[in-house]
Amino acid sequence: MNPLYFEEKINRCIKGGKASCSDMCPLDVDIRDMLIKVKSGSINSAYNAYSKTVIFPNIVSRVCHSPCLQACVRSQVDEPLNVLAIEKTISTLNKDKAIPSYFVQDKKKKVLVVGGGLCGITCAIKLAQMGYKVELNEKNAMLGGRLWHVNEDILPREVIKGEINRVANHSYLNINLNSEITLLDTKEFNAIFISTGISGNTFLFSKNTDNVFMGGSLINGIQSEILSIKQGIVASREIDIFLRGIKTPISTSKETIFNKDIKNIIPTPAIIPKNKTLWSKEEITDEANRCLFCSCNNCMDACEMLTYFGREPKKALSAISETLFKSSWSAKTALAQVNACTNCGKCKDVCPVQIDFCRVYKDSRKYMHAQNIIPSGYHEYWINDMKHSNSEMVSLIKIPDDKKTCKYLFFPGCQLGASDPDYVTKTYGLLLETFNNDVGIMNYCCGAPANWAGDEELYSLICNYIKDIWINLEKPTLIFSCPSCYDMFNDNLKEISKVSLWDLLADNIDKIAIKNKEFDKNFSVFDPCSSRDFPKTQDNIRALIKKLGIKIDEIVDSRKNAECCGYGGLIYESNPYVYDKINERNASSTENDLITYCTNCRDALSKKQKPVYHILDLLLFDDDKRNHRLAPSLSERRKNKLNTKKNLLEEFWNLDFNIEDTCNYTLVIPDEIIEKMNRTLIHEDNIRRCIKYADKTGYSIYNKEKDSYTCHLLQGTITFWVEYKKDYNVYTILNIYKHRMSIVDSAKGED
Repeated sequence: MNPLYFEEKINRCIKGGKASCSDMCPLDVDIRDMLIKVKSGSINSAYNAYSKTVIFPNIVSRVCHSPCLQACVRSQVDEPLNVLAIEKTISTLNKDKAIPSYFVQDKKKKVLVVGGGLCGITCAIKLAQMGYKVELNEKNAMLGGRLWHVNEDILPREVIKGEINRVANHSYLNINLNSEITLLDTKEFNAIFISTGISGNTFLFSKNTDNVFMGGSLINGIQSEILSIKQGIVASREIDIFLRGIKTPISTSKETIFNKDIKNIIPTPAIIPKNKTLWSKEEITDEANRCLFCSCNNCMDACEMLTYFGREPKKALSAISETLFKSSWSAKTALAQVNACTNCGKCKDVCPVQIDFCRVYKDSRKYMHAQNIIPSGYHEYWINDMKHSNSEMVSLIKIPDDKKTCKYLFFPGCQLGASDPDYVTKTYGLLLETFNNDVGIMNYCCGAPANWAGDEELYSLICNYIKDIWINLEKPTLIFSCPSCYDMFNDNLKEISKVSLWDLLADNIDKIAIKNKEFDKNFSVFDPCSSRDFPKTQDNIRALIKKLGIKIDEIVDSRKNAECCGYGGLIYESNPYVYDKINERNASSTENDLITYCTNCRDALSKKQKPVYHILDLLLFDDDKRNHRLAPSLSERRKNKLNTKKNLLEEFWNLDFNIEDTCNYTLVIPDEIIEKMNRTLIHEDNIRRCIKYADKTGYSIYNKEKDSYTCHLLQGTITFWVEYKKDYNVYTILNIYKHRMSIVDSAKGED
């Protein structure tokens, strides 16, 4: 990674880019910015910006045919904004205002403009404002050309005079009226612009030869006044580039224009002015309030995390770049944001230019991990949990006793058994029955926590181990119940043949004994975010639910719009607030009870008291109340993983598996402390290690008033503290907390 990685994305982002109305404007008026100023009451500021762009505000606001109205998003809902009325009002209110005078360095070059029509005078004014000395020659007694033929009811003569007099008064501009040139001397001027009108004199020059440029009706024929102004502006830029000796590549790419979704736009009646000729300040302010101020906000609208940090995408990308590549003395302002992404990928799906913030954050974590500048505390709990799942004590890789290899290998993932051991044992039993005992099991973690944390070395070790097991078993097809595991293998272990459990069950639906569920209400499906790119699996889930006799109402954020439950990306430690907001949003997505096929989604929703089934609850269990099953605590999840292995060995291989318990005391943990443990990612083993160390070393603090003890122990990079009461072999926990500081014993000089 390097700063260019971010710069490319910043340049590609269209946040704050052209609105569709401005894209249709020949003069590139920033209509959104102008209306923002009008809305806030800054009429003069709005006029200044408008005047600088169009050169002749009081003329343009009277003769423009308003192509912006065709592109106005409101036209698809009610009525487009009357932009022209707003422009005319702010121009009329400022008609006597002089052009602001700024110091411009003399470019020391001379330009001759032949022809004082709209195109010629526009080009002359723009070049003078750049610092070129401009000589403007007009054969008639007045500037303006065809402007004087416009219907006076539309464009009064005093308006033309006022505008030309206002802009023509520039120190670098010399105007010669009644001055017809018959022969051009190209040596006297550094550049010449010929704009002599329809059938005008070309002086035998071809278009844009050497230092001679042409424009306006001379080369385009009859055209609108607006296009003449535009061509004068374009000509001034081309002459400026020529005089500065700049070589510019010809770009054929067109800026991507944001198209706002109209489904949530509330119709608002257009303002009806008392005086149609000239609106009041209050009326144009009210009309400006109808503007939707169209600017791409898709990623922030779709992502709780981006909304929480409040940085617009370009600023977020810039902050990440500074965090990664500035000196160690600079503030790492985006450190928390980099570690708060759930990796759901929805940002890319909604982005018109496919900027993948998910990939940005993932790459940033990898870079920071490699540079050793990422706080390990953000991910330590989950990495340890992954290592626990893959330890010899918890993991299990076996095939039926009568087999040397197997056709299928069930990969339930580390969280299915953690939620409920019966999910794994009952599913494995179903698979054995359905596929003639030709199914093994690999109860293991796919390595997602290491991947999400950016630890490429650790993740590579896990992937290589899984691949070796697969090869040793003669390359069976892996069966995945977890959409995240399937997604991880699909991205990083492509060579392994794989199938979703839900696709496999749907394809063999006639072989499975499915009991009809007699519910008197409809349900909704909560699709995991990792299923978003697998529509076949989403269809098959619904086919299985239909087979159960259950009716479904689709929610808005399903299938391709599936939301994340907050588990991905390990954000619970780095930003619990975002995690909580995500789950509040998901729980309120529908009044229906939910059905999902991800245990992380199921458990996250149940924490918000949302009735939710895992589809296995309906396929494999007779208890219809499992939609109210509470999510297990962190300590219970660890015990569930052990029990998953124990149950599998005992039920399918008749092997005893004794879970060692070396504790000779009873631990009493009140419900409120368990809740705090879940919230702060502390499990029972952390507490036991602290107490064991205190009992062994005598390092604890006794509080006589409370008759309690407090001890601490550094575990990894986290220091855990436990306050407890001791009554023989019963330890009652009073409080727990942790931090990322080490406590140093000054006497020993060690932790």
